[in-house]
Amino acid sequence: MDKRTQFLLWITDFFHGHWEDPEWGKIPIGQLSLATAIHQLASNVSDPEMRKQLQQATTKAVATAADKVAKAT
Repeated sequence: MDKRTQFLLWITDFFHGHWEDPEWGKIPIGQLSLATAIHQLASNVSDPEMRKQLQQATTKAVATAADKVAKAT
């Protein structure tokens, strides 16, 4: 099994199948959860450039989602 398939299986297990619901993850708190998890997972990427790109993108996504969550409360 290649690493991409292992990653997808791991992330599915991490969220305990939450994305069986097509709407899960589309609301800001779901986006915040996903971006946080991906950011954490990216720390395990061995390629430094890819790790940097993933973490930069997810840092921005976390900030955007957190802002939306804060405004919704």
